[in-house]
Amino acid sequence: MDTPTSLKRGIRFRDLVLFYIVSGLNVRWTAMAASAGPSILVVWIAALLCFFVPLAASVSELSSRYPGEGGLYLWTREAFGEFPGFLAAWTYWMSNLPFFPGVLYFGAASVLFAFGPEAQGMAKSPGYFMTFAAGWLVIITLVNIRGVDLGKWLNNVSSLGSLAPLSVLVVLALLSWLRNGSATHFNLAALTPHLSFQNALFWSSVFFAFGGVEAGSSMGDEIENPRRIIPWAILLGGSVMTAFLSSTSRLPFVAGIHNCLPPVFSRIHPRYRTPWVAIGVYGLAGILVALLGQAGTTVRGAYEVLVSMAILTYFLPYLYLFAAMIRLQSQPAGPEVRRVPGGKPVAWLLGAVGILSTSATILLSVIPADDEPNKPLAVVKVVGGTAAMVGLGLAVFLVSRRKAKRDASSS
Repeated sequence: MDTPTSLKRGIRFRDLVLFYIVSGLNVRWTAMAASAGPSILVVWIAALLCFFVPLAASVSELSSRYPGEGGLYLWTREAFGEFPGFLAAWTYWMSNLPFFPGVLYFGAASVLFAFGPEAQGMAKSPGYFMTFAAGWLVIITLVNIRGVDLGKWLNNVSSLGSLAPLSVLVVLALLSWLRNGSATHFNLAALTPHLSFQNALFWSSVFFAFGGVEAGSSMGDEIENPRRIIPWAILLGGSVMTAFLSSTSRLPFVAGIHNCLPPVFSRIHPRYRTPWVAIGVYGLAGILVALLGQAGTTVRGAYEVLVSMAILTYFLPYLYLFAAMIRLQSQPAGPEVRRVPGGKPVAWLLGAVGILSTSATILLSVIPADDEPNKPLAVVKVVGGTAAMVGLGLAVFLVSRRKAKRDASSS
């Protein structure tokens, strides 16, 4: 970064590995994969090879080239300029807003099972789900404002909540297989994926499940020796494969430093040394989205709305990330930079594969569900909503830049 910060470097290798685990490992994908049958294995492998591997390799090199606070924003800004950098951060920031309450809605439903049949009456209570989501967002926001030392432990504990149930499922599945054999019949026909209106959004959700390794780099100035430990943390955490609020809240902070957002976003708490304004505003925005997502709909409808709101805009920043991976190969890399094996040709190939897979995922996410009564209207809603979100980002950028120039000329 060309502007120094006084953020505290309190995130160590162990913390970053657990961060990647909690941001990428989730029991929600287990049920989704099981409902699709054996053919989903082919889609998962394709997503692993065509999206996750290029993403992990690109993040490893880009975070080594530019290890400062901001991650995706910083890389896109270096490759293409201020506005593309801001737009990449803006779309990433906005796409994650519905992701937080969506995860918490899923958590709220899961908690009810721990209290038996007596608690199932609350499964259709909008008030319970809104209170659960808003309450936890308040706690998470305050913990992250309090300091990186406390905030990282929230991620560390949450990683156990991801590992424990999936480990139990793996053990039970192994015992069942050893005792009774496979419950699923595997053959060529069962393993052949069939794309249709019904499963197009489902396929894009599989790629969605492999995202997240870029999030840790947003906290580059809060990581001890980020150039060295980020690639190894990605390798270890990815091989194990919502921590997003703590990382994505740093994007408006860095945008505030560069006058792409009002300067108030760049304020650092004098005691806790955290970007408290950026974290607080992001937390409040997540609470607002959680409440609005429930308005006028059922609990199931609210959850589906929150998930569908995130998918399309979530993948737009990845186009910038992979394009930056290709563009920045023209810049010299010092001996301290960890390059991908094979150098420029492999980096170009990884970037191209990432762009193609991301573009395909975006197209799949636009296709409406098979049971959608008005498919053209559904497409217009998705595309129009995304265009409105990008237009709002453009307006915010222009207003902030104009005010910054006016303040500079008057001083």
